[in-house]
Amino acid sequence: MAKRQLTDLIQDEAKKIPTPAQDSVIDVTATAVKPSEQKEDKEAKISDIKAKTETENTENIEEEEKNNSKRTHPTKADLEVTVNDLNELLTEARDRQTNLQQEIDNLQSTLSEQQAKSNALAKELQEAKTAAIHLADANSQLNAEINTLKQEKAEFEQEKAQIALVQQTKQKPAQETYKPVLHHKKSYHAFDRRPIEPLPTRESEEQKENSSPMWLLD
Repeated sequence: MAKRQLTDLIQDEAKKIPTPAQDSVIDVTATAVKPSEQKEDKEAKISDIKAKTETENTENIEEEEKNNSKRTHPTKADLEVTVNDLNELLTEARDRQTNLQQEIDNLQSTLSEQQAKSNALAKELQEAKTAAIHLADANSQLNAEINTLKQEKAEFEQEKAQIALVQQTKQKPAQETYKPVLHHKKSYHAFDRRPIEPLPTRESEEQKENSSPMWLLD
């Protein structure tokens, strides 16, 4: 780094030094400088630059050594500052740890609540599934019973219709044979118009018995 700075300074100073051609252009009346003098001037300036650079490098080295000395052999004040800084960092770290632990506890509590809710929902879901299965079975049985009742009702109606048909078939001939009898009785009552004599009573018979001896006495 120091060598690079030295090279840059030398190049800058070399650019500032006027060349013979530049001197002739700038001031025509000026006397020409001998090359030997120019060389001496350049060497003198280069020497000054080197000396200045070496001085700066020496100062930088001394400053760096001083800083290194402070680092390797810190004073009591430096140690106290370092201890205070470390204590502050430790306090901040403990605070962060406490906050993180609190957040962890809160998250664990929330997780436990969510797990309990999830278990309760899973239990309710299982119960709902079981109830749905039982309801489906009961519905199937009810449908089967309804179908059975419908079938039995249809069979009963069919049997009832057959019985009624048989009864109608049996009753038809009886009605046909019975009708002429009723008609004959009606015709009989129509032609027989004689008055019906009353039957003799017991009292009239006694009168006949009493009257016969009296007739004999006469």
